[in-house]
Amino acid sequence: MGRLGDMYGKRRMLLTGLAMLVAGSVTVALSDALTPVIVGRALQGLASGVIPLGISIMRDELPAERLGSATAMMSASLGVGGALGLPAAAVIAENFPGVRRVRGGVVPW
Repeated sequence: MGRLGDMYGKRRMLLTGLAMLVAGSVTVALSDALTPVIVGRALQGLASGVIPLGISIMRDELPAERLGSATAMMSASLGVGGALGLPAAAVIAENFPGVRRVRGGVVPW
């Protein structure tokens, strides 16, 4: 995604990656079979290239004295989001049985 961002524009590739992420999430959430779940998760995985692309955009836009703290903040938010998101999804799935239909975000399948 980074090389494509250099070739075709970072903003365009960032929006393309986010569109792939949304398309993958919707595909997984609305699927009733295994194949669409795999396709949706593949789209989500391909969209993970937006993270280094976002850091590259920060390097272009921020002054040098703010770049280190901004990169650290972005990296920390990824770690904290992953660490808190999985237990929160488990609590929601355990306590709200009607949520099982939302496979894309709460229950994997």
